[in-house]
Amino acid sequence: QPADIEQFTIQNHTLQGPVAINWSGSKGKRVMAIEIPSGVRAELWLDEREKVKLKLLKKEKGKHVYELPAGT
Repeated sequence: QPADIEQFTIQNHTLQGPVAINWSGSKGKRVMAIEIPSGVRAELWLDEREKVKLKLLKKEKGKHVYELPAGT
């Protein structure tokens, strides 16, 4: 969850391949890039005020949970 962090970059190597996350901006105006390996299922939990074009899986206590397509 990005919370109030306005810039963040991380890359981690997993057995399935690298995972990379990069975002900048403030809530509601954030630009985010996420890379996950092919064949891996992942979720993105965001504050309900964040707007993204991803499949919404569920809503939970002010958070929206989105599906990240494999290999994105």
